[in-house]
Formats: sequence, C-alpha cells, structure tokens
Amino acid sequence: MRAETNKYQINWKNNIGIMKALIIFLTVAMTFSACGMKQEKTEQTPAIDSALQAKVASIMESKIEEFGAQSGQAVVMDVRTGQIKASYGKDLDAPYRSELVCLASLSAALETGKVHLDDTIDTGNGVYVVGSDTLFDHNWRRGGYGKMAVRQAFAYNSVVGNYKMAVKAFSGNMEEYFSKVRKIYSMTGDTTSLIVFANHGEWATVPPMLTLALVNKIAANTGNDSLKSALRYAVTDGLGIKANTDKTEVAGISGTTRQEDGSYMAEFCGYFPFKNPQYSIIVAIHKKDIPVSGGAMAGSVFREIAEYLSNR
Repeated sequence: MRAETNKYQINWKNNIGIMKALIIFLTVAMTFSACGMKQEKTEQTPAIDSALQAKVASIMESKIEEFGAQSGQAVVMDVRTGQIKASYGKDLDAPYRSELVCLASLSAALETGKVHLDDTIDTGNGVYVVGSDTLFDHNWRRGGYGKMAVRQAFAYNSVVGNYKMAVKAFSGNMEEYFSKVRKIYSMTGDTTSLIVFANHGEWATVPPMLTLALVNKIAANTGNDSLKSALRYAVTDGLGIKANTDKTEVAGISGTTRQEDGSYMAEFCGYFPFKNPQYSIIVAIHKKDIPVSGGAMAGSVFREIAEYLSNR
C-alpha cells in the first residue's frame, strides 16, 4: 500500500505543471460563470425609480406622522411590465387581515353570470345573522344602507351586501365561493400565499403584494369592464373618494380591517389613468386605534403619489 501511494505521489509531482494550468482554467471559468449569474440577477432586478422612491417615502413618513399611525406600506407598480417602481415599508409579502378581498369576491360573483352591478341587494339595517355569527356593516349604528345596487355595496364596503352577493352567485355554496376566490388570486401567479377567510368572507389574510398583483392584472387586461367600472365608481361615489383627483382618473377600492391584536389596517389599492392604466399602487397604514379610515387615510396617500406621477 505504501509503495502504491508513493507511486501516485510521484505522478502528481511530475504533473504539477498540468495541475497549475487546470487550476487557472477552472478559476477563469468560475469567474465568467459568476459574472454571468451576477448579470442575470441584475437584469431580473425590478427597475426602481429613485426619484419616485424618495417621493413615496416622503409622503408616507409625513402621513404616518399626521395620522398618528405606527407604520405603513406602499408599493408602486408599472401596469404594463409588472415591475416595482417604488416601495416603502417592511414585510410586503407578509399576510394580514384585509377587507380588500371584496374585489376578488365581486370578480367571482360576476363570473357566474348570476350577479350584475345593477342588481339590487337588501343590506337591511347593516346587521345580518348567519348561523351563530353576526355580520356588521360599518354604519350599522346609523341604520345601515338598506336596499342598494351591487356596485354601491362594493363601493361602500358593505359586509352584508358582499355576503348576500356571494350567496346569490353561488346558490349558498360558500365553499365553492371561497374556492373560486382563491383561484382568482392564484391567477396572478402567486400560488403559495395562504388565504384564510373569516366571518363568511368579511375579510381574509392576504399579503399586500397579492392584492396589488390582482389589481394590476385587472388594469392590464383589456377586458374586465364591469370590474373596472366598479373600481372607478368606488372612487367617484364610494368610500375611496379621497383618492380622487382632477389630475387623472383613478380607479380603486378602500378598506379598513381590525387586526388580531386589536389594531387597524387602513388600505387603498387602485390604478390610473382609468382609461389607459400606467401605474397601480397599494397603500396600507397600520394604526393602533380609531379613528381610522382606509379611504381617507390610505386613499389620500394614493392621491398624492398619483398627482406626483401625473405632473412629471
């Protein structure tokens, strides 16, 4: 064994020049490979707009202080390419309770052909008992909305209206409804996010990036006329009116959801211009206690960002 080992040692020594050449070759090859990987990674990195990034941060920090909020998130996406142009905040892929699931709910209901935007839904006094649970509209203490069109129920974030719309569309089969909503979210390309529903679809745990991807997909699609019309109405005549501006036509939806720890998330997600979409934006503001309003708070942030981009 020792003689055999010495033989190989002698052979390695005799070929040390070859080994050096091989090492040099491998080093060069790995360098080129690393450069290629680095270049590929760079090409896949979203094109952040530095000026827009700074402006979004400035607006968010100012508004968080103005509203007495704890934190906030904002993302601006290019409708055509899907690239992120600016972002603010942490944990953009982390799910939280969101009322904006109502957009996917409306989409699911409209696709059945059993529900239309001008259909009438009776939301009563804003309080509706479902089994052992009770649904409350945000204005139930003021008597609720009563009878209203589907587009109005969507624009005013009526929980009762949204539930009754789903029941009508899916003939009371809520499991089929939940399955359809999950499928709509998965069509954005994200099949990993866990969407958990509660209170019969009143809210769902959804990452903000998933909501933005859905709105961006609607904006980019040449169809979806009914959904686009509903989103525009929510800004011109609904709770998202604070996002409205004379600089451009905005379409979007607002929501306010109480979180598990008792705090609130105020949101607005939309796109502009309405007829020729260029940007989609989601804004979320985390506030410890009331008063809180998705339309008034997140909607006003959206408006300032939209006006900045429209004036450039």
